Amino acid sequence: LVPGLNASVENAVAFNEKMLLGLAAQVAARLTTSEAKKNDDNATPRSVAVLLASAGGAAAAEAAGVFGDNIIVSVATARQAARDVPADGHAVLVIVGPKNLRGDSVILEIERILDALPRAAVVLVNPDLEDTADNQALGIREIERRR
Repeated sequence: LVPGLNASVENAVAFNEKMLLGLAAQVAARLTTSEAKKNDDNATPRSVAVLLASAGGAAAAEAAGVFGDNIIVSVATARQAARDVPADGHAVLVIVGPKNLRGDSVILEIERILDALPRAAVVLVNPDLEDTADNQALGIREIERRR
C-alpha cells in the first residue's frame, strides 16, 4: 500500500513478507522489456533488478523462483547492485522494504546505489524511511550536512 493512501487499511493489515515479495514480483514483471514490448514494439531493452534487504532473503526468493528468469535478484547494497546490475542506463531497481534502523541509515545506502548506477530508475516498495526518535538512523553531522 502507498503510505497514507488508506490509513484504516494500512493499520489493519499485518505485515506479511510473502505478500510483499509477491507485490514486488508483480511490479518487477510489469517493468521487464517483454512486458513493455506488448504495448510498444520499439521499447528500449532494460534490466530489472529487485534489491532485498538481506542476502538470505535474496537467496530464498531466488531459490523459490519468486521473481522469474528475466529479473536480477540482489542485495540492496551499492557494491552488490553495481556488480549485479548492468550500468547500461536502462536499468530499473525495485528496492523492497528499505528501512532505517538505529545507527544504520538505509537512505545513505540508497544514495550510494544511485551514485553507482546514476541512470537507473528506482521504485521503492514499502519503504520506511522516517527518522524518528526511536530509530534515529542519521547522525547529527549527517542531519546538519543535509540542511
